[in-house]
Amino acid sequence: MATVALVVAFAHTPYLFVPPARWPLLRQAIRGGRDVRADLPRESDAEKAAKHARCLDAFARLRDSLAKARVDALIVIGDDQRELFRHLVAPFAVWTGGRVAGRSLPGRVVEASGEDARAEYTGHPALARALVPGMGGRGFDLAFLDAAEDPRAMPGHAFVPPLGYLMPEPALPVVPLMVNCYYPPQPAAARCHAFGKALRATLAEVAGVGRVAVAVSGGLWHTPGQPDATIDEAFDRGVLDALAAGRGEALTALPEAALVSGTGEVRNWIVGAGITGEVPWSVIDYVPIWYSPIGAGFAECVLD
Repeated sequence: MATVALVVAFAHTPYLFVPPARWPLLRQAIRGGRDVRADLPRESDAEKAAKHARCLDAFARLRDSLAKARVDALIVIGDDQRELFRHLVAPFAVWTGGRVAGRSLPGRVVEASGEDARAEYTGHPALARALVPGMGGRGFDLAFLDAAEDPRAMPGHAFVPPLGYLMPEPALPVVPLMVNCYYPPQPAAARCHAFGKALRATLAEVAGVGRVAVAVSGGLWHTPGQPDATIDEAFDRGVLDALAAGRGEALTALPEAALVSGTGEVRNWIVGAGITGEVPWSVIDYVPIWYSPIGAGFAECVLD
């Protein structure tokens, strides 16, 4: 029987993985050098540095929470952006391989900087494979793969790069679990919440694993490459307020029209809300980075 002891959630924007002095190179890669809207706030260099530091501090707090939780494995819920899936995109999928290897920096950072370091973590094939029939029995046909369609492909930027900030020592076995957040038809908010509930129930039946943590990767509001990209702070704070009040189920009412572009990664947080039920989350920080722009959220929920 596997018990979910902790859920942590965080942004994975490429801007977190390089210092602010190098953000202009990143903007060139993401926006082709186009500035953001003229009516949006402009941060000073000091403000950018302070916001970047806040995000790294939030990751450090989550890393400490993971270390204190004494778990046996870490399930990372994120999205794949044509990194593993090149020709077929599944609504929900799990990586069952024994290695979780990939770029330690998001592809956009690699494109902007030329740096292409790699990182590798140990997978947990037994846990990952056990999820497939368990979720199937609860109405979710979970796709699985232990090797990429393209041998050069690897788990993407939602998975490996954040682990460099998040993973305690010694490193935990990792199970990447993918939610289709970008490519229509995506699972609806209510479907994602139900998936989270089914995942917790399935884990409770998995033998040989004691305590599990779940990491939710992505969000909150961001539409990075769009000409009118902005941050909807009211939307972001509404998501965080619902989680903090133990009302994650209210997120099932979010309209699909709101879950567009990168903001669609909120689906991963809704899966997390399905796991935690009515247990309140603790919001660690919310950092609106206007240079990107993105609303970077960080939160956790202790379950056991």
